[in-house]
Amino acid sequence: MERNVLRGCGVQGDQVLANKTILIVDDEALFRSSICEGLKALDDSISVFEANDGLAALEVLETHDVDVVVSDLHMPGLDGVGLLTQMLNRAYRVPVVMVSAFRDEQNTAKATGMGAVSFLDKPVDYDELIEAVQRALDHNERAFMQGFSLASLLQLMNFDRKSSTLSVRSGAAAGHIFVSEGAVVDAWLGDEFGRSAFARTLRLDNPTLELSPLPDHVNRSITEPLSALLLDALRPDTERGRFVDIDDGWDEVVDATAFAELEREPNERENINMANVEQSLQKAMEINGSVGTALVDFESGMTLGTKGGGPNLDLEVAAAGNTEVVRAKMRVMQDLSIAGGIKDILITLEEQYHLIRPLEGTTLFMYLAIDSRTGNLAMARHKLAAIESELKV
Repeated sequence: MERNVLRGCGVQGDQVLANKTILIVDDEALFRSSICEGLKALDDSISVFEANDGLAALEVLETHDVDVVVSDLHMPGLDGVGLLTQMLNRAYRVPVVMVSAFRDEQNTAKATGMGAVSFLDKPVDYDELIEAVQRALDHNERAFMQGFSLASLLQLMNFDRKSSTLSVRSGAAAGHIFVSEGAVVDAWLGDEFGRSAFARTLRLDNPTLELSPLPDHVNRSITEPLSALLLDALRPDTERGRFVDIDDGWDEVVDATAFAELEREPNERENINMANVEQSLQKAMEINGSVGTALVDFESGMTLGTKGGGPNLDLEVAAAGNTEVVRAKMRVMQDLSIAGGIKDILITLEEQYHLIRPLEGTTLFMYLAIDSRTGNLAMARHKLAAIESELKV
């Protein structure tokens, strides 16, 4: 295997890519060189570095200002998950485009809402790669990178069906999250275990992360799917605990290698909760002129669900950018000592209306883009308010 392959080359690009530095991380030399060769046709002002694994990539990040990382998910040594873990530890706020040859329709669906991480299939379509890099570098870059978090890492592990012990340290606090085949099965923090320990661990400030092998046997105290766990953990303290009365006495010992076979169906209450979110997004898309909609947590920047969108409306980027809009408006209200909450925020574009409606009593907001030529703004506001009243999260 190659050792620490690093190389710079000159390439070309448009105004978004001009004078930027891109790091390509992959154990296949042919893939790296083909991407570098493809970029040569764009702009000589761009620098491209190559690394054959995660450790070599970290060397580049330590010595160069990198704007975007394009990394393979599966590599010998330090793989894509390990690289993101170390980037989080070292506070490298660099957006990542992950590529993988092992994706399927189910995994593609899991890859939404992952903050600073976006995904492409191998073999990589060159035009899609350029578009992904451009999205990471556009005017929403700052908000996009703020979604790079422990929640993003857990979603990546879920996407990759990875089995590991994730140790999380913050000051004197030390938590452990046990992940088997991509599913969180147990968590410890101090004297707590299970769902409450997971929620507290996820909310630790400025954590240091470490990945280690999963023990041969783990106590399975958590049965909810990751999406439900994250939704519950990122909810305010007064709203959390939706699952506290569910299966509290169940403490099965699970063989990590056989977890997938033993995994039971989510309980009925979880299905109602997540189905309600899906139903609400579908109703939003039925509003006349709807182009795309999303449910977003403005504390974490995580997208909990999307519908619609397309090449001209990247809902992940739009959600991250609008997270900053909500935060900024709340800061202004606080500075001006304005009481009360925000009913909605309207952004008027030449051909679209973008509506942002915070959900009362939560850290979530509904985002809706409608075509101004075919939609009715007043009706859209009315229906979005009705959807909010029926949305249970």
